[in-house]
Amino acid sequence: MTAAASLGGCHFQERVGRHWPVLIALAIPVVLILVLAWTHRWMTDDGFIYVRVVHQIFDGNGPVFNAGERVEAATSPLWLLCLVVGKALFFWLPVEWVAVLLGIAMTVVAVALTIVSAGRAYHTWRLLPIGILAYVVLPPAAEFATAGLEMGLTLLWIAGWYVLLLHAADQPEGRPVLVAAFVLGLGPLIRPELAVVSVLACVTLFVFNRRPTPRRFGAAAASALALPAIYELFRMCYYGNLLPNTAYTKEATASNWAQGWEYLKDFNHPYWVWVAALILVVAAVSWRRVPGMRRLALATPAVAGVVYGTFIVRGGGDFMHARMLLPAVFALQLPVAAVPLRCSTLALLGAIVLWAAVPLAAGGPHYSGIGPHGINNERNFYVGKLGNPVTLDDYASNKLVFLGRAARRRSESGQRFVDQFLKTWSASQPLDPRAPAFAQHGVYAIAAIGMASVAAGDKVYIADHVGLASPIGSRIEITKRGWPGHEKSVRPSWIFAMFGDPQAPAPEGVSAKEISDARKALGCPAIQQMLQRARAPLTLHRTVLNVAQSFTAFSTRIDPHPTKELARCS
Repeated sequence: MTAAASLGGCHFQERVGRHWPVLIALAIPVVLILVLAWTHRWMTDDGFIYVRVVHQIFDGNGPVFNAGERVEAATSPLWLLCLVVGKALFFWLPVEWVAVLLGIAMTVVAVALTIVSAGRAYHTWRLLPIGILAYVVLPPAAEFATAGLEMGLTLLWIAGWYVLLLHAADQPEGRPVLVAAFVLGLGPLIRPELAVVSVLACVTLFVFNRRPTPRRFGAAAASALALPAIYELFRMCYYGNLLPNTAYTKEATASNWAQGWEYLKDFNHPYWVWVAALILVVAAVSWRRVPGMRRLALATPAVAGVVYGTFIVRGGGDFMHARMLLPAVFALQLPVAAVPLRCSTLALLGAIVLWAAVPLAAGGPHYSGIGPHGINNERNFYVGKLGNPVTLDDYASNKLVFLGRAARRRSESGQRFVDQFLKTWSASQPLDPRAPAFAQHGVYAIAAIGMASVAAGDKVYIADHVGLASPIGSRIEITKRGWPGHEKSVRPSWIFAMFGDPQAPAPEGVSAKEISDARKALGCPAIQQMLQRARAPLTLHRTVLNVAQSFTAFSTRIDPHPTKELARCS
């Protein structure tokens, strides 16, 4: 094909005949995301939850948040594994830096893979990076490339299975299908809701097979399900749950369309995402020259992006601006991440470049900190004037770090305490001498458990007021919709009842009767089951019970008020 033909008749033969302009154009999104991710490097408070779990693993306590209590506070098992392996290999680096560097590296590789996938899809390297450029200029794309969370891994997974799917479209039998199926099966190990993407892409993979047989179907299904099934069995045996504890806390299976719609609007508003979406829809005309099976592979991430985005909106989104919609946007742009060089696509690239001025100028939401509908400008909320805070020392001036380190000093001085902090309210009580062994170094209750927990050290028991790391807090009923992901609250009376000295007077601001009712309610069969699944020694008998109760207790919820819960179970 001549240069003129590839351009659809445009008069740029001499320019396109040289390789470097095209290569530079394709390299721009890769370099841009690398630079933006590095300049926006940071750790969010939720990222420090993973840091604490990694510390517990290296201390020999297992994949838990608090030693002696089996609670799956980390949503992404595969990201946790990446951090553990990364820390083992780069042992001289703090876990925070391992998370940040892995996040950047995975994001950059994911962006590069989109270019590779476009080359395979269109069978040409004469491409213009339209869709991927629209993604990398979004401020949240750079901010969540690090943050200590699994976004980089998520994007790498999406880009990886897309490349493998295109390969399987050309070779729909044998090893390519099995490799693609295995990678697709990793979705729920990155985030549980990515299972919907895995299922959709697996359907496409099975459609590719022109001569389906039970043996081939079984081999592909086994390849996709083997690792998730093994981990799910471990989750039931070890934690006694079917889902991560965070999924119960956020009631991931419930719907909240009204809040989800606000979350979608909050994402669109500062960046005019709808403008970029229209441009990419026009760019999809490039599909017409792609043969049938490969065209189906092209369509799959777009469909998966729509379904996944709808699932996120259905659940109410998240409290972090744009975070949960980024994988959907990344998947949606994949079929037109880069398109063949022609006059029309050159005009579309110009349109994307003009639109890019809007998100780059916006820099983020119009609000600072917590905005309307409880959606948080997370980076601005935590970073402030700190520049690029990554480690706990970088956050030394943050109140959460101050509180955590104060709890650690009290513990190391030999004090045995139950301290609670909620916004501007604090209370304390002596530790119950009969409290479990894992709480004997002190108990500190707080709602933001990331930085505070790492600062307090692995020996201080961190009681989570929100429920992410609490065996019973995650099962509290939501009585009123509110701040996304933070709609449950473990009342102080539950924590004082569980760990406080019953001979000590009730702290100011907490009813003595409520503490007494909470102490009695802790003996209710449903609550006892929750605590036993997390705290009882992991014998063979306990393991079998954990598996059985992970099914029977899936829908179990308790009343947030101890007195009402006591009346219910009496």
